[in-house]
Amino acid sequence: MIELGGDWNILDDLNRKPIHYSACCKSDGPINYLLSLGALVNEVDKEKKSPLMYACMSGRLDCVIALIRKHADIMLKDKLLKNTAFHYACKFGYKDIVQYFIENTDIKIDMPGEERMTGLMLASLYGHFDLVEYLIEQKAKVTKKDKFKRTI
Repeated sequence: MIELGGDWNILDDLNRKPIHYSACCKSDGPINYLLSLGALVNEVDKEKKSPLMYACMSGRLDCVIALIRKHADIMLKDKLLKNTAFHYACKFGYKDIVQYFIENTDIKIDMPGEERMTGLMLASLYGHFDLVEYLIEQKAKVTKKDKFKRTI
């Protein structure tokens, strides 16, 4: 489409650009192509969600790696829930992505997201118990409290 004169920077009604959608693709080919054309790695939509957040919500480790290598902002929080990409990876149970964040970035494992919940709390809430075990092994604090003063 782009080679036929399509606009790789066009907005839809949610202020999403092709880079947001390419972050959900099954391979990193489309996102790498858009990045090579100059697409902005930290572009946000109306909800202030970045391509990295969408890659984490979709479980696309290869796209996460491509975006982080291009200096995607791992501390960026969305508008509504105040989650980072790391929180979304925990919420949706993508252990491989969480592991990549912990081993390859300076992510703060206990940073608060939606309702001041940590990644450990989100993984626990959504029943991702293998991820809960992994996060505890990585020294996530089990006594941290959310906005309602709850722990896991």
